[in-house]
Amino acid sequence: MRAREKKRLVKFASSPRGQFIIGRALYTSSKHLKKLEERKIKFPRNGERAAPADRKDMEYLLPLFPLYQASVEAMEELDKNKDLFGSAQDPGDEND
Repeated sequence: MRAREKKRLVKFASSPRGQFIIGRALYTSSKHLKKLEERKIKFPRNGERAAPADRKDMEYLLPLFPLYQASVEAMEELDKNKDLFGSAQDPGDEND
């Protein structure tokens, strides 16, 4: 990889969009690996295997990339309180 391309990649990874994407990858991957750990057969002969150490490392890194997790938590909070805030699908009684 050329130095110029590396510079562009580092700039992107440091941007809010890059931070969001990295956070999303860590968040969704760690959730997926957690589900694999909760299966009856954690280490099947064929197929995806649980990777507890990898999941823990992802969760360790996640606070460095908080944007995606914060957006997920905000949406969950809005869903819990949709009777207070309404939603995009249910804007409330606009006709009254």
